[in-house]
Amino acid sequence: MKKADQMEQVRIGEFVRSYGNAIFQYCQDHPDELPRLMDGTYSNRVFRLNKRRPFCLEETKIPSEERKRYWTRYPFIVNGKRTLICSQWFDWQWDAFCDYLASKGITTQEAHAKFPTLADAGESAPTPRKSSNRSGVEKHRYGSRAIGNEGIASVVR
Repeated sequence: MKKADQMEQVRIGEFVRSYGNAIFQYCQDHPDELPRLMDGTYSNRVFRLNKRRPFCLEETKIPSEERKRYWTRYPFIVNGKRTLICSQWFDWQWDAFCDYLASKGITTQEAHAKFPTLADAGESAPTPRKSSNRSGVEKHRYGSRAIGNEGIASVVR
């Protein structure tokens, strides 16, 4: 697969994870930001995440039933503690996440869709991956009429 083709298939989760170091560096420079990112209400308002799942949490503070909703394979060490980022990201959250990056000066609005390494290399920006099922067919809803018992009433008397 060509590099350009790989960039076309960027998932929002990969994109979010790729900015983890930059976001936590921002938190080092602005100590009041980390507690906000660990707050469900703030994360819901800024990133449109579920209120029960803040952007990040210290690993020891994640309830066992929510642990599967955080990237345990990709921990970040923040203030000497393992911190995990929420893994529950969807395509409709691209703009909210990119707006956050731009508002904090982590990246510019013009370059918000670029991975940091690609931006430095002057590559074109990746585009959000289209949702599809395992067979590669795009997910769509074809019409709004329900299929079902609509013809039975005229047959049964």
